[in-house]
Amino acid sequence: MISMLVAWADPFLLRGSEWLTSRDMDAYNRTGKFINYTHVIMCQLGAMFIALGLAGYATNPSVALFPFAIGSLWLGVALSPRSMPPRTTMIAIGVICVSALLAIPFAKNLPPTILLAWLTVALLPLIFVRNPYIWVWFMPAWIVHAVLCFWQWFVLHESRVSGITDNANSAAALLLIGCIYLLNGQSRVRWVILALLVAILFTGSRWTVGVSAVTLMALFLMKYVNWKYIAVGIIVAVLVTLIVDWTAIQSIFLRHSTLEAHLTGAGMATESAGLRFWPQGFTDNGIHSVPWRMMHETGVLSGVAWIVASGYGLFRYWRAKDSRWWMFLTVVLLSLMYYHAWLGPLAGFWWLLVRPSKLSVE
Repeated sequence: MISMLVAWADPFLLRGSEWLTSRDMDAYNRTGKFINYTHVIMCQLGAMFIALGLAGYATNPSVALFPFAIGSLWLGVALSPRSMPPRTTMIAIGVICVSALLAIPFAKNLPPTILLAWLTVALLPLIFVRNPYIWVWFMPAWIVHAVLCFWQWFVLHESRVSGITDNANSAAALLLIGCIYLLNGQSRVRWVILALLVAILFTGSRWTVGVSAVTLMALFLMKYVNWKYIAVGIIVAVLVTLIVDWTAIQSIFLRHSTLEAHLTGAGMATESAGLRFWPQGFTDNGIHSVPWRMMHETGVLSGVAWIVASGYGLFRYWRAKDSRWWMFLTVVLLSLMYYHAWLGPLAGFWWLLVRPSKLSVE
């Protein structure tokens, strides 16, 4: 039974990424079997609960259901293989967590500040996880998400679809992360990429489309993706926009908004919040960029720590460039445009991917 499960999941596994243990990996390369089947079962269960928690949190559950999503993540962490991240990552994460807690006594908006601090601490255990099966188990969530996007567009006639999330920008980001994962792996369901790419158009998320173009171009230039996949994706996207309703899709992408206003919240702030060294808590300032928003809410050191942790995760083992690396690059780029990758439905993704994938270059 376990051998059948591994045989099914193996094509999805991130090429060259972290495995269970080096001993298990050597045995698998020699014989095609694992030494410790209990370890494999625990790893699969851990990945399932983490994927369930990520999907549950992405739906932006009510206050009553929110603890179940976090509880599922914690249970998945407890069942998954774990190890300490690099020291630089731990120091940066420590600064972020301490800054979030220090913001509570100085907050004007106390309830959301407490929630922000609690969420930061609650997601902290994810940085210790080393489980290659998480994204295999998250595949059904991506597929259901794309199907709901099409349902909302064609049946409910919504102008901007959101899928399983409650925000069109978050929906587009979730779809893009799925595309990047499937493009880099040898998967039997690679055709799902076309559905995910087309669904992004229906969200009307302009900056996610921009990040998609940048990421896909980088994958092509670095020869990680065959040009045929890029060409087919572009052709299908163009055909869909022409056949479905070009005017409707064009209207949602041509909304008036400057990049400066989008990133800094200019003209959207509902309360003043200057850049301060000391944390001041949650402020409804309209800022979208994650590090810039953190500098305003939890202090300059917090925003700098986020940049350090993200940069270290990208450049420490940048030559690996496996699916995990490309997914994290996508999350970081999206975080520069949207705070949803930190405060919103995609908060768990950054914490899972921030640690460098050391074994991928060994």
